[in-house]
Amino acid sequence: MPSRFPPSLEDTISAYKSRFLIDLDDENDDAPLLDNLTTDQAQRDTQQTETSQRDLRTEYEDEEGDDNNQGARIRKSRLPKDLAGLMGQANVSFARGETNDAILMCQEVIRLAPRCAEPFISLAEYYSDENEEERAEQLYLIAAYLQPSNIDLWVRVAESATRRHEFRLAATCYTKAIRADKNESSIQFHLRRCNLYERLGDQKKALRGYENIISVLGPDDEKFGLELVRGISRIYQAENKLDDCIRTIEGALEKYAVQLQGDDFAQLCQCYNEKGEYLKTIDLMNIACNLSIEMDGTDKWELDTLKSKIESGKKPILKLKLDQRDRRFHFTNRCLLIVALISVGYYDDTIEPLVKILDSVEVPTHRKNLYDIASAYFKQGIYIKAKSILLKLTSHRDSQAASVWLLYSQCLKNLNEIDHAIDAYRKVLTYEPDDYSSRLALSNLLSVQGRADEALEVTKQPLFTDKPVDIPLLYQSCQLLEQSQNWFEYCKSAKALILTDMFYTEHPKEIMSMITSKSLRTRNENLRAIRRELGKDPNFYRQKSVGAKLDSSTMLKMFLRYTDVLYRIINDLQELKKICFSAYTCPTFECYESSIDYYTATACLISKDKEFTYTHLKLIASRNSDNNQVWNMLSVAMSNIYQDLRHGKFCLRQFLKNPDVLPLAMFNGHNALMSGSYKHALGEFMSVFKERPNDSFVAFCLALTFLSLTCQRYVSSKYLCLFQMIAFLHAYLELRGTCQETMYNIGRVFHQMNMLDKAVIFYKKALEMDHRVKVRQRESDAEWNDDYHDEMFNIRREAAFNLSLIYKNSQSYGLAYQVIKDNFTI
Repeated sequence: MPSRFPPSLEDTISAYKSRFLIDLDDENDDAPLLDNLTTDQAQRDTQQTETSQRDLRTEYEDEEGDDNNQGARIRKSRLPKDLAGLMGQANVSFARGETNDAILMCQEVIRLAPRCAEPFISLAEYYSDENEEERAEQLYLIAAYLQPSNIDLWVRVAESATRRHEFRLAATCYTKAIRADKNESSIQFHLRRCNLYERLGDQKKALRGYENIISVLGPDDEKFGLELVRGISRIYQAENKLDDCIRTIEGALEKYAVQLQGDDFAQLCQCYNEKGEYLKTIDLMNIACNLSIEMDGTDKWELDTLKSKIESGKKPILKLKLDQRDRRFHFTNRCLLIVALISVGYYDDTIEPLVKILDSVEVPTHRKNLYDIASAYFKQGIYIKAKSILLKLTSHRDSQAASVWLLYSQCLKNLNEIDHAIDAYRKVLTYEPDDYSSRLALSNLLSVQGRADEALEVTKQPLFTDKPVDIPLLYQSCQLLEQSQNWFEYCKSAKALILTDMFYTEHPKEIMSMITSKSLRTRNENLRAIRRELGKDPNFYRQKSVGAKLDSSTMLKMFLRYTDVLYRIINDLQELKKICFSAYTCPTFECYESSIDYYTATACLISKDKEFTYTHLKLIASRNSDNNQVWNMLSVAMSNIYQDLRHGKFCLRQFLKNPDVLPLAMFNGHNALMSGSYKHALGEFMSVFKERPNDSFVAFCLALTFLSLTCQRYVSSKYLCLFQMIAFLHAYLELRGTCQETMYNIGRVFHQMNMLDKAVIFYKKALEMDHRVKVRQRESDAEWNDDYHDEMFNIRREAAFNLSLIYKNSQSYGLAYQVIKDNFTI
C-alpha cells in the first residue's frame, strides 16, 4: 500500500526516527537527543530559503527567550508569529477537508521549525481520524519527544502501543510519563507499566516497578504499600533472591516500621539466617520485638561491639530479657533468634529462656522451625541436642521428610551409632530413592561393618540409559566390585565411569581420526563429523552423569586399572584398544597426551593390530624423534606384526630431518642389512660407532655386517672382512663382558661361518654359565622374593640345541644325545 505522506514528509519522518526514535530506551535521557537534532531537510533548499529560515528561527528563539524571562507566563504556542499563522491556516484546511494543502503547510512548518511539536500533533490527529493508527502513533511519538513534559502525549502513545500489542514501546512511554508527572497520578502509570512488563515476561523489571510504586506512595496508602512489600518479598524469597528480598523489607522497615507485623520480621530474619548474617537477626529482634540484651553485665547493646569481640575470639556474655506481651515476638521469631544465637556460638545458658518452650510445642505445626534449630546445633557439632530434636520430628508421621531423616542419620553417624544410622539412611532412601549422597554414605557405613554385598547393592545404578548416573556413587561401586573380584561387573561399571568424560570410539574411521588429529578440539569435531556421516548420534555410547567429577589423577588411575583388568584378567584386547583410543577425547587427559600415546601404541602392539599400529607409531615417532622408547616400540611392531620394510623410506626421511638421532641411524642400518645393502648398513653402523665407541650392541652389528659381506660370492677380500669381523667380535666381548649372551652370540657367528670347532668352544662356555636374570614381573606380586629368577633371558636351551646340531652333523650322536639329555626335559 503506497504511503499517504508526500515524499518529502516521509523523509522528514524517517530523519526524526533515525535521530532518536530508533534508540528508544526507558533508561536513556531525552535531552541529548533533542539537542543534537539538526535540520537536514532545510539544508536541501536554496540559499534564499535558508536566509528566511534563519530569520524565522531568530524570531522563534527570541520569543522563547521572552517566555523564559516571564516565568509565570504560560505559552500557548512555541511558534513564531508567521509560522503560528501558517499552522493555524493548516488546521483550518484540515477542518475544511483540504488535507493535501494542510499536509504541505505542516511540512513547511516542520522544515522551518523542526523542534516544534504542533505540526506533528495536527498530522497525528488527522491520521487518527483516518484510522491509520500506526502513522498517528509515529507522529504522536515524535511530538512527545519534542515536548517531553507533555504527559498526555506520552500516555496517548502508550495506549496506542498497548492496543497494537507493542508492549515494550508502551512501557517506555509510561516511563517517560512518570518522569514528567510529579503528582500522585503517576501511580497509575507505574501500575500500567508493571502490568506491561508482566505481559512481556520481564518479571525483574515488573518487580522493580512495584518497588518504585512503594517509594512514591503517600502516607494514606500504607495498606496498599504493605501488600506490595509482602508480595514482592515473597516472590524474591521463592526465587532465592535473598539480597533483593532483604532490600525490599528493609525499605519497608524505614517507611512502615510501626505497621510491620511479626511475620514481616520473621521473613527478614529468615533471609538474614540463610545468608549467614546472624548478628543482624539478633539486632533486628532487639530493636523490633522489645528484646532486652545485656552484654557483659551492662544494658548497653551495640552490634558493632559484639561483632568485633566475636571476630577477635573474646565472645562476650549475653543475657536475654524477654517481653512476653509483644505480639511480634511469636514462636517463629523466637526460633529464628535461637538459630542465630546458636550459629554465633551461644548454645548454653544464653538461650535457656528461649528453648524452654520447645518441649511443649506441637511438632507437626512447627516442624520447619524445629528442623532449623536442629540444623544449627548440627553445624556447631552439638549432635546430642540436634538428635533429641530430630527424634521428636521423626516420631511424628506428619513431620517425617527426607531432609529430617537425612539430618538425623548424619547425627547418628557422627555419634558413632552405626546401626541406627544405617536404618535412618534406609529411611531417607524410602522418601528419596535418587538421593545419591545418602546412598553413598549408606554404602560406606555398610562397608565399615563388612557387609560388602549390601554395600554393593546400594550403589547399583542403571548404566548407559537416558537416566544419568552419579559419579561418586559409581566410583564407589567400582571399588567394591574390585574388592570382591567381580571382574565382569567391574568392567561394566568402570567403562561407564570412564565414558562419563569421554566418547567411545569403536568404528575404524573414528579410531583413525583420533590418530591423525592433533588437538582435543580437532578430534572431537572430526568425531562428530564422522558420526553424522555414519548416521550415529554425536553422543553415542556416552554415559550421562551428575555429581562431582573425579580429578585428573583419580580418573587416570581408574583408566589404567580398567585397562590392566582388560589385558591381564579379561583378555579382551579389542576392547582394550578401543578404550585406549577413546581416551584421546577426554578433556581431563589433555595434559597426559604423551602418556595416552604410549597406552594406545601398547594396546595396538598387544592386540597385533595391522590397521593402525604402523600409522600411529609413525606419527608418534615424528613428534618424539628423540625418545628411544618410541623407536623400540616401532621396532617391535615391524618385527612381530608387519615383518617387512615399509618403514624404510620413513626412517630415511626422518634421518634427513634429524641427523643427530642415533636410533634412526640404527634403524637405517638394520633396514639396509635386511635388504642386502651391506655397504650402506656398514656406513650407518660405523657412523653410530664413532659416536658411541663403547656401545657393545653397535660393535656386534658391525661384526654381523662383516659376516654378511664375508658370505657374499663376489668380494674383493673375504679374509679382510673375516679379520674385521673377528676384531669387532673381540671388541663386542670386551665391551659386553664375559657372559652367557656374548658366548652364545660369538658361537652363533662361528657356527654361521662353518667354523665349527670355534663354535663348539663358545657354545660349551655358554652352557657352563648360569645367568638367569632376576626380573620382577609386577610391583604387586606377592610371591616375589630374592631367590626368584625369570627364565625369559636364559639361553641355555638355544646353545644346547645348536651344539647338538653340530654333533649330529658330525655323526657324534652320543655327544648330541648327552647334550640334549643334560639341558632338556622331555
